[in-house]
Amino acid sequence: MYIRQEIILSFEEIEKFSPPTKLELILSQMDLSDIMSQLESQDVRIGPRGYCKRAMLYAMVARIIEKIPTVKSLCDRLRDDARFRYNCGFDPYQPPPSQATFSRFMKQLEETDIADRLFQQQRNKAMELGLIQKENVSIDATHVEAYEQAVPRSKCVKEDNAPSWSVKINPEGNQIFWYGWKVHVACDAVSGLPVAIMESPAHIHDSQMAIHLINQIPYDPKAYIMDKGYDANEIYEYIVREKGALAIIPINKRGSQAPPVGMSEDYQPMCSGGFPLTFWGKDGDKLKYRCPHVMGKVDCPHGSAWCSSSDYGYTLKVNMKENPRLYPGLPRNSKRFKELCNLRSSVERCNHRLKNHVMLESLRSPGRKAAGTHFKLCATVLLAGTIAVNQIDVLTKAA
Repeated sequence: MYIRQEIILSFEEIEKFSPPTKLELILSQMDLSDIMSQLESQDVRIGPRGYCKRAMLYAMVARIIEKIPTVKSLCDRLRDDARFRYNCGFDPYQPPPSQATFSRFMKQLEETDIADRLFQQQRNKAMELGLIQKENVSIDATHVEAYEQAVPRSKCVKEDNAPSWSVKINPEGNQIFWYGWKVHVACDAVSGLPVAIMESPAHIHDSQMAIHLINQIPYDPKAYIMDKGYDANEIYEYIVREKGALAIIPINKRGSQAPPVGMSEDYQPMCSGGFPLTFWGKDGDKLKYRCPHVMGKVDCPHGSAWCSSSDYGYTLKVNMKENPRLYPGLPRNSKRFKELCNLRSSVERCNHRLKNHVMLESLRSPGRKAAGTHFKLCATVLLAGTIAVNQIDVLTKAA
């Protein structure tokens, strides 16, 4: 005779005694108390009440956390997994929303700034916990293919709100064409956590978005670190003159002319004897250089008297704000400049995590608004997951 043991505890009581999952830990970092009123105000006052908007948003975030590839797969998971349905905020005894319901919800979400507010919330929380150090920022862009079907390059119209074609050179030196978007990311150069994120059509050059991205950073770092693709006068001028920071950007020699007269191949000022002058510190907006013979760096056959009658030797002072590209605040051959340049790898790690850990490339809605919403939700999950892990480490050490 088949006899089944009766359940003593309810589903909700069992959940209380179960250890928290990764999904629960990350969702617990998100405070929607002041955010959901914006979405709930769009509800129609008549007809069926519909599903809880808070649970719908949690489900969209859960899709990213659990690496669920499509919205259809999300609906299947909600239908088949009662605990997953419960953790997202739905009634475990009721059927979950349909794929069409999620599509309508995403359209509503795209018309709000909720994704941006969620990202800012987690970013500010990471700053309060000291996970973001605010000293140096690394900036770069990465490509994401569009959800829309690609059109022939000859018929592609370059518009601000539509995906477009672009090309880049991969590490092997081969050209890669793609149809879609660029994701522009600024991250903390130590932790690799994103502090600003923006989207653009693929044809927009990285340097065109740099200043807009810098303005999204909620603090003023000491240095902005970028690759050669950002070697543009307007970026140097904005960072050095407006922000009063260091512009750590290597010279792009492919698109530039020979160094100006009086400068070496690595853009260092030279003395009349043909030797690079020695950097001797910074005085306000001016960089100070001294005779390399007096400083013991070279053995000039003419001695220091060739350039100056003073025992102190020849001295050159340049105002870096007059030409920030040539004088970005640090000599390009200095040890400190090279150390800061090496921190640029942090944004590459950030882009790798966004693509491989939180499904940055899993777009499931067309249009720039949908792309921007998805990118910000991915960055939010990356921040919330890092915060959750660090809080567990703190509790573990305290125990």
